[in-house]
Amino acid sequence: MQFLIAVLLSALPLTLAHSSTSTANPGVHSVSVGNGALAYSPDTITAAVGDTIEFHFFAPLHSVAQGNFSTPCTPSPNGFFSGDISTSSGENVDVFTVTVNDTNPIWFYCVIPTHCQLGMSGVINPPADNSNTLAQYQAAAKNVANSVTPANVEGGVLGPLKAATTSSAAPSPSSKNAGSRTGGDIQWVVFGLTGALAMVFGALII
Repeated sequence: MQFLIAVLLSALPLTLAHSSTSTANPGVHSVSVGNGALAYSPDTITAAVGDTIEFHFFAPLHSVAQGNFSTPCTPSPNGFFSGDISTSSGENVDVFTVTVNDTNPIWFYCVIPTHCQLGMSGVINPPADNSNTLAQYQAAAKNVANSVTPANVEGGVLGPLKAATTSSAAPSPSSKNAGSRTGGDIQWVVFGLTGALAMVFGALII
């Protein structure tokens, strides 16, 4: 009887574990642009091929442009540029989304005058050997007289963030069935455990 009870007790936590869910979305990286400071937060991102970077802009005026490590505050040919995003207060409704196509380092900066020189820059997938660092980029940027603005908005998608998310989406019929099944499993384990205990107590009384 003791062995039977131990088996039933060990099965209960295993069944409960199946009811847990995950809402993490590792393929999307959110970056705040100028939220209370002349900085990107985070300013260093590690992303895989196919991941997306969402730049969220805050008041009053900021941007994001892809650049080169060797020439700070200057755009990279065929790089991305959000355009100048003006915001009256709080966060802008528009988000600039960039897709990561490879794992090479991608340096970026704000083109608004003096912002890059004051440290508003960042990097996606910095070199693993630390041959080039964001601190070095920012130090060199201090000596740049003027930031260069790309000619066109390009390399990404600028627009309102999609309202539909994993957390807000209605559960599908299959997910509802899965939830009911998990609940049923737990009920059956509890019922079985209760029955086994009743049998043990009954045997002891007899």
